[in-house]
Amino acid sequence: MEHALLECPVAKDLWRRVLRWWNMGGFSFSNMEQLFKGSKPNDQTNSISSLWQAVTWVTGYSIWRNRNLALFQKKKGSGPTMLNEVQIKSFEWISRRSKKLKFEWIQWLVNPSFVEDHG
Repeated sequence: MEHALLECPVAKDLWRRVLRWWNMGGFSFSNMEQLFKGSKPNDQTNSISSLWQAVTWVTGYSIWRNRNLALFQKKKGSGPTMLNEVQIKSFEWISRRSKKLKFEWIQWLVNPSFVEDHG
């Protein structure tokens, strides 16, 4: 599981892209527990921490989904395509489920950690 979601070249490439998107270039995960318990840099607020946790779950899902597509349907996703999938799915999930957080698509793409909490 750790190899599939963290260590294989496809997973590493996607995590590198996601971390760059979030301006967290020096941050990394050492194991699955750290990843899925919402591990984050210490300077994130609770609302941003929740967003980051959602993004980590969507990224894990995207890696797993693309791995299955490659294995069973011989369709291989590229890093930019997978990042786009993570951005779209996480935006849709968060924007539909949260009434307290307000943000626009362009803001999400440019700086997802700058979201207004209206709670």
